[in-house]
Amino acid sequence: MGWCGRGSGPPPSRLLMLLSLLLAVRGAGAAPRSALYSSSDPLTLLRADTVRPTVLGSRSAWAVEFFASWCGHCIAFAPTWKALANDVKDWRPALNLAALDCAEETNSAVCRDFNIPGFPTVRVCDREGRCGPGGAESLEHFASCPVLPWHLPG
Repeated sequence: MGWCGRGSGPPPSRLLMLLSLLLAVRGAGAAPRSALYSSSDPLTLLRADTVRPTVLGSRSAWAVEFFASWCGHCIAFAPTWKALANDVKDWRPALNLAALDCAEETNSAVCRDFNIPGFPTVRVCDREGRCGPGGAESLEHFASCPVLPWHLPG
């Protein structure tokens, strides 16, 4: 899979590691519509005015996909994110999946605040409201949090 946004080349291996971890493991109700997701999808569609109270103000862990509805890689990734959200929907409220469309002008400041370098990007936020850069460090922190009822193999 490719990556839309700044730079070129394949997506960071950390994003693939996060997706693999989440898929190996098996988001809250849907909200407004976007070009890639609908209210029938088992994830939360975020907006600029709902990110802080929903994700950062939550006592749950969140995995948020930042996407652009025009991005071909995001369009290709959307079925995977939907399937993952469906696989982990019974984990709510411990783990929730969400998506935010950075192509919407009203969301652009939030995407800048989260330092989104390209699309799609997944950020993991723990139950304390700390959001990692989506890399291996945040995965290690996320996996060590006692908020989820599972254990990593190994």
